[in-house]
Amino acid sequence: MKPNFSLPPAFTSRPATLADAEAVASLLNRCSMEWVGAPETSAQDILSFWTNPMMNLERDTLLILDEDQQVVAYGEMYDSPPHVRLYLYGRVHPEWKGKGLGTALIQWGLARAALALESAPAEARVVVHQYLPSQAVDGAQLLERSGFRHIRNSYQMRIEFNTPPQPAIFPEGIQVRPVNLEQDLEALIHAHKQTFKDHWGYVETPMEEALKDWRHWIETDPHVDPALWFVAMNGGEIAGYCLCSTGTEEDPQLGWINLLGVRREWRKHGLGLALLLHGFHALYQRGFYRIGLGVDASNLTGATRLYQRAGMHVHREYHLFEYEMRPGKDYLTQTIEGHEHEKAAAE
Repeated sequence: MKPNFSLPPAFTSRPATLADAEAVASLLNRCSMEWVGAPETSAQDILSFWTNPMMNLERDTLLILDEDQQVVAYGEMYDSPPHVRLYLYGRVHPEWKGKGLGTALIQWGLARAALALESAPAEARVVVHQYLPSQAVDGAQLLERSGFRHIRNSYQMRIEFNTPPQPAIFPEGIQVRPVNLEQDLEALIHAHKQTFKDHWGYVETPMEEALKDWRHWIETDPHVDPALWFVAMNGGEIAGYCLCSTGTEEDPQLGWINLLGVRREWRKHGLGLALLLHGFHALYQRGFYRIGLGVDASNLTGATRLYQRAGMHVHREYHLFEYEMRPGKDYLTQTIEGHEHEKAAAE
């Protein structure tokens, strides 16, 4: 069953194919340049996402084409088990704004999201989320007119070094080493799942799907380097981790911290800060003197304050919009269970 939506006259639509990656990357970068003055992605990034085991191009993507068969708008939906939170992503070429293409993308997205209702647990609340840069005012207004609510913000934070970062001091009993993917991957994913249970919006994903997702990321992301993935060990257990990567499409000289987490029982002892500084050092030694990461602006575990204390600043802001497809039991983390008033859990 295909989602129903209406297109303005003179436009056609179809799902994306792998051959469309260059055209879609060009469209997304045109939008990103309009908003933040920098490119957003590459064809390789697009192909990595499109070949994710959770994606089905026929079902989960939409291209809108003009009379010359040029891509002028693009939509995608990311939907993974247990199908309670879906991510909608839509972009319209700046020169084609005001023609109803954004509305068509939203109609398509909500119709596609409706297909997930049968797969979600019967009692579950099901929502659609979409992020937009804070500069995308027209897009935000369109989402709100379509029934979305602005519910949260996130930041891209950065730091720049003219001298080496301050040294990392780890708590007693903690040893840090690079990740051994062959031996550590499942334990690392388990630690990540435990850590991110305390992050707003977390949804539990079955280990089988998580393993597929991570293996695909490792195999297809050119910036993944296990030598820059670190685990903090307490005996034989992973207490925390810091996973870094080299460069971004926007800035090849920008080191990036993909994921940083500390399991609850090892928090509030300085491990989060130590792992962050360890990541800074590793990237600095590789010649990356500018380093960035993404974070929920109201992070439940206090990560934003941790990054600020380490000298990072907000470089860019994104707004999260939500559309409720169905009310019910909320499967998304809203508070830290048993620690609702804990404000520095990542430290």
